[in-house]
Amino acid sequence: MVLQGTKAVFFDLDNTLIDTTAAGRKAIEEVINVLQSKYHCDEREACMICDKFQAKLLKECHDPSKMCITDLRIQHCEEAIQESSITQFLHICEALDIKVPQDVEKEVKNNVSSSVVSLIF
Repeated sequence: MVLQGTKAVFFDLDNTLIDTTAAGRKAIEEVINVLQSKYHCDEREACMICDKFQAKLLKECHDPSKMCITDLRIQHCEEAIQESSITQFLHICEALDIKVPQDVEKEVKNNVSSSVVSLIF
């Protein structure tokens, strides 16, 4: 296959030529909207989940021989949700003076993270 008229092809793997930061911000805004509208997180909680996800991205060390990048990002998202959303649930229970057994707490973490991650990815 000959590319007629093509003089060069650029690969921008580190955002030096095209800044994709705006697209990343837009994606985070959309996730916040989904967390608020579908999962009834307040804005603070939704932002906390996204902040935790972004912090995990910054610390990310990807080894393609162990896990594909998509699975790694899903793992980051699940962890961020688990670390954040249980807090909201427990605050509600505390406000209603409901004692939550640990096995229920674990189940809530798993169900919330699975639902949100499947929606996002």
